[in-house]
Amino acid sequence: EIEIVEPDSPPGFESPIDPTAGEPTDSDRPSAEVGEPSPTMEEVDTPDIDRATLRDIVETQQLAAQANSDAQKQIEEWARLPEDTARSVALAAGSSPGAIIAAAQSLGHSERELYLVTAAGQMNEHPGARMALAQTYYVQPERIDAAFEEVDKLYELDPQNALPYYIEAKLRLDAGDVEGALALLEQAAQLDMATAYGLDSAQFQEEALLAAGWTPKTAQLLSALTAGSEEYDFLYGLGVDLLDYGQKFAQADDFYAAEQVFESVMRLGHQLNEGAAFVPELMAALDIERSAVEMLGEIYAALGSGQGLQALADEAGRLMQSLGYVNEFTQSLQGLFAVEDDPEFWVTVSDVFMGKGSVPVLEMFSGSNLDIRHVFQEIAREQAP
Repeated sequence: EIEIVEPDSPPGFESPIDPTAGEPTDSDRPSAEVGEPSPTMEEVDTPDIDRATLRDIVETQQLAAQANSDAQKQIEEWARLPEDTARSVALAAGSSPGAIIAAAQSLGHSERELYLVTAAGQMNEHPGARMALAQTYYVQPERIDAAFEEVDKLYELDPQNALPYYIEAKLRLDAGDVEGALALLEQAAQLDMATAYGLDSAQFQEEALLAAGWTPKTAQLLSALTAGSEEYDFLYGLGVDLLDYGQKFAQADDFYAAEQVFESVMRLGHQLNEGAAFVPELMAALDIERSAVEMLGEIYAALGSGQGLQALADEAGRLMQSLGYVNEFTQSLQGLFAVEDDPEFWVTVSDVFMGKGSVPVLEMFSGSNLDIRHVFQEIAREQAP
């Protein structure tokens, strides 16, 4: 049996690995550059919102970096629009489609769908908008036909993205179409990358906060600090959903189907690793891949496949190395965040994160002798016009 022991998780990047815990709960291209406010965007009158200053956010994030859970919750609360504010942003004539998509995430399913359909219609060729709709339909069994329609659009808009295949495969398993689901998993395995468009989502969130009246610097920083967290929830949940089906096949002694599902989820981890923009997305990739390796180990042990177990042992070693890189990076990042109080440096951090994501920072940090502060400065210089 293959068992992967994870290094201690750094503060702020907890990994809820428990495949037996059950299913997780819910939690045309734009004319302007994604992440920039629309030229006609108007501030929404939202007197109930408590807009923190840049200094407030910096000081709160310093506490969050020291494993203060209340501070982390405060950052997340500031970044997520209250329901009334979200509705105002979604209804405002000057709100960009991206702002509407982000605001809609704070609303219930039926209302969210209404605004997402409207916004996606204005961004008809933008896969990030379609992915937001697909995720909304994914958690509503009664909207499975609408989910299939959005997946079909994603195939057309971004044929190199494997993620829609996994989404459709899970939906087909829900509908009892095992043969169709396994065929989709085989197709997905032929692609190199999977993404939930986390960078687009973060930029949409920045637009929504701007529309709600946050200043450009605070909107950008809050979006940067929370980017990728919702993608983690969705991606990890999708992986768990698929693995649950694999376990059901194994319990029914259908080891062929179980092996195919577990191998596909392991492949999904590889693909998400290639498509991740933010560290939480990367953690989702590693977490579901690790779970798949452990379950495959049980199958190979039951079948007496020494070759399979050796291949998994090699894979487990690679996973451990990747987890080590991520943990070293996040510990260095949190160490810097805990003591850095210069607001302008935090602006640099948000510029870097919102430009390309946090994964490029991790890659430069892991592949060089630079400390984390100089990595940010180097990437900022590269991004400068």
